[in-house]
Amino acid sequence: MYSAKDIEELNAKNIEYPDGSMHTLYEAEQQQRAFERKIRATKRTLAACDEALNNLSDEELLQKLEKNFSHYSSKLKRQESELNSFCKRTGLLPDRSRQQAYGFGKSTAQKAVWKNEKQKVYAAANSAIRKTGKVLEFNSKTSFRINIDGYDQAIIDGLSSASKRVAELGSKDDLEHLILVDLSNGAHSYSEVGNHFSVGFKI
Repeated sequence: MYSAKDIEELNAKNIEYPDGSMHTLYEAEQQQRAFERKIRATKRTLAACDEALNNLSDEELLQKLEKNFSHYSSKLKRQESELNSFCKRTGLLPDRSRQQAYGFGKSTAQKAVWKNEKQKVYAAANSAIRKTGKVLEFNSKTSFRINIDGYDQAIIDGLSSASKRVAELGSKDDLEHLILVDLSNGAHSYSEVGNHFSVGFKI
């Protein structure tokens, strides 16, 4: 049996959401579960796309799947950022085990991170082209720093150096390049050269 004080505490709306609204602990935990379900769904979609990309040879289908993979990679990053912000504001602890999805392993996770960062670079490049009318070229003095919440310095350094390297290689041969970074230590664990449209079919 719950006492009157217990019921009062359970019904207390003392958890503040990022938008400033107040909610009960139960409501906040249910909202966290909803965020986690969305992340798992996106990861399952990415895993399916990755599997198809590894087994298809039709160029048109591959290009469509590459676009889908890029889209869901950006979506995953946005969802993870929303969950992290929510947990930080409410004081709830993130539960990584609830964000795991079958088939979404280290290789797919690395590709998703890479695709998301690549989308940012493309967006910046396209913006520069629209504003100046000039195509951006590789500049060794440009910062290719990648900052991702939840990863230590070695991982950040590995991702940043990989980002700079693929930009440098692509500027030389006008091809897509891929460097996978081991998210346990930041080492460059795999590299691949693609075509003018995409890369990552050999993994």
